[in-house]
Amino acid sequence: MTNNKPGSFLDAKSIFAIFFVGFSWFVWDGYMKKKYPHLYTEKKVEKPVDTSEKVDQKNDKTVVTSQSKQVNELNNNNALATESLVSYKSNNINFDISTYGMGIKNIKLNNYFDRDKNTKILPTNLASTPFETKVLGNDKKLVFAISKISETRFQGVANDSGVKIVKTIDINPENYSLKIKVSSIGYDNNYRGIKFLLPAEKVDSETSIFMPMMVGQELFVKYENTDERLVGDEIFEEKINLKNVSIVNIGETYFSLAMVNNSNTYPTFNNISEPTTVVGQLNYPILNYDENKQDVLISAFIGPKDVNYLKQIDPGLMEIIDYGWFDMIARWLLSLLKILFSFVGNWGWAIVLMTLIIKIILLPLNIYASKSMKRMQKIQPQIKEIREKLKDNPQEMNMKVMGLMKENKANPVSGCLPMLLQFPIFFAFYRVLGQSIELYQAPFMLWIQDLSLKDPYYILPVLMSVAMFFQMKISPSAMDPMQKKVMMFMPLVFGIFMLGLPSGLTLYIFISTLFGIIQHFILMRDTSLSSPVLSKA
Repeated sequence: MTNNKPGSFLDAKSIFAIFFVGFSWFVWDGYMKKKYPHLYTEKKVEKPVDTSEKVDQKNDKTVVTSQSKQVNELNNNNALATESLVSYKSNNINFDISTYGMGIKNIKLNNYFDRDKNTKILPTNLASTPFETKVLGNDKKLVFAISKISETRFQGVANDSGVKIVKTIDINPENYSLKIKVSSIGYDNNYRGIKFLLPAEKVDSETSIFMPMMVGQELFVKYENTDERLVGDEIFEEKINLKNVSIVNIGETYFSLAMVNNSNTYPTFNNISEPTTVVGQLNYPILNYDENKQDVLISAFIGPKDVNYLKQIDPGLMEIIDYGWFDMIARWLLSLLKILFSFVGNWGWAIVLMTLIIKIILLPLNIYASKSMKRMQKIQPQIKEIREKLKDNPQEMNMKVMGLMKENKANPVSGCLPMLLQFPIFFAFYRVLGQSIELYQAPFMLWIQDLSLKDPYYILPVLMSVAMFFQMKISPSAMDPMQKKVMMFMPLVFGIFMLGLPSGLTLYIFISTLFGIIQHFILMRDTSLSSPVLSKA
């Protein structure tokens, strides 16, 4: 008896595929909404005014200039305080050191640019400044008299009710770091200790649900062998108080301001949040009044979140880069990309080579999947016959079908295995593109001039969709005609999904698909793929 009924779309394989894709998207979307809630509201805040251009223009030299302004702050003598700025300039970084707490202002990263192609300026012109020092329990500005000790060392002296406070800053422009030492000398039981400030202001966001890691800000605190990570609006809404802190970081996706504790004692951390600003406070209370002297040491970072720089300062500082669930895979991919980049000198070609390497590693599994799917295709008439004959006895029908597949070494889900293994690689690489400064504004060729941004003309997503459609057309499949027609829409759906994602990620999928097409034609020459053992039902 011939079965003329069309195959049902809602068979086990289709239900599994739909459930898996839907569940993956549900989990991913939920994770993104929780981790990046600020993406669903777009807010704009005016950018701070850059005043660093008043620095003398001398290449490769550190110069000192001063500028003053009246502010409504009282110093320790209750007189109107005057702020002066001591300017530091090098090839990599320019900034000013304020006499108010010797905080850092007007930070300009000379070798990096924002999305508007202007020299990158970190927003620091707030009421408080990064690494500014104050006395615990006293919100008045601590005014330092600053001296230049050498080209990269500055020292300031302040007085708080008879306590001498000496702050020294040693600058390493090569890795964008500062070594800061603060000594409190001659205090009594009324002196509580010092604190460092790390302020942040909400910045204009490039809002995109498809690329959340490119927008917004992050507060990261490492404490008591664990960590706290707040993202977006969470930074300005949640109150935290933490003990035994070793690392504090407030930064954007690619750039950061961070402090690492180098003292013998561990400080506490708390934040003071307002709707548009937040000030993190690293607190060092006096623990032993008998010593009559407290030395506090920290390492500070002001620059691009490059793994090489962060590792030089402190290995633990690398944790400020958030690669998400697939952290280990992402770091492995970045290391591989760096090695390949050292040979080809172009991040786009490094992605192409990395894609080929991944496909070669997965080749044995792809060969197994191709053989299994071909066998499944060959025994489909027999499976259909068994299902028709035993449709009234599902238990026996399933046993017969499973026995037939086992005898012919055909696995109905084998075709999904390569895809399942590539899911972690896909999401890990997604995070690498969105978090790694190496790929920030990295050009490929022709119209692709920033691999961390979407294709401006959507050429790569279109080419990727066409390649995926062709690959599906030529690939062996055990699906019935209805399922095949439905699945033919998948390249279009995936192409639309990729429109807003980084061009580097689209390039990876496009090259992977092309390699898969070539691989298909090579494997089809293998006669072992078309000679399964066919048993009679």
